[in-house]
Amino acid sequence: MSKAVNLGVIGAGSAVFSLALIRDLCLQDSLRGSAVTFMDRDPDRLDMIHRLATRYARELGVDLKFEKTLDRSVALQDADFVVNTAARGHAAEEAERAVAEKHGYYRGLRIGSPQHNLDLMLSVARDMEATCPNAWLIQSGNPVFDGCTLMTRETSLKIVGLCHGHYGYRRIAQVLDLDPDQVTCLAPGLNHCIFAQHLEFQGQNLYPRLD
Repeated sequence: MSKAVNLGVIGAGSAVFSLALIRDLCLQDSLRGSAVTFMDRDPDRLDMIHRLATRYARELGVDLKFEKTLDRSVALQDADFVVNTAARGHAAEEAERAVAEKHGYYRGLRIGSPQHNLDLMLSVARDMEATCPNAWLIQSGNPVFDGCTLMTRETSLKIVGLCHGHYGYRRIAQVLDLDPDQVTCLAPGLNHCIFAQHLEFQGQNLYPRLD
């Protein structure tokens, strides 16, 4: 049985997050009749995502309503769920990388703080408390663990963080020419700083093969 919901997507201009989200929404029968409001500060990216979502749903014959807005408060109004993929941008990260590269660390060293993104996450959470306090916040923008910890401590919202980093084991399987569906992996850690433990293929330890 379908249950229509109101879903607000903050930072919808992120093609990686939003395209996957559109696919998942359209394939989920239980969400038929739901309304999705895309919000982003970049009107061009917002228009692109809105057009793609509308066309995809139409071609699949899926009953979903898509709206777009540049105003965060509009996306939060009457929301049952809010997906936050937003980030302040990559300028700060590029500045950090430029410093690191001067010392021989090519693209690999993060020396700064994600404070700019944490501030953004908390501001979204504060707006939700005022506008849709009973909605679930699904945090996908990074840093997921740090942000969810902060928002859980500072607000009364229902929050869950989702990170796809652990799916990296499937890339390892493909490099080793193995069926990823036959590989099992335990991946403890935080956010993107995770460690593959008990990496096995059909019950056999894969570490010797990696070595």
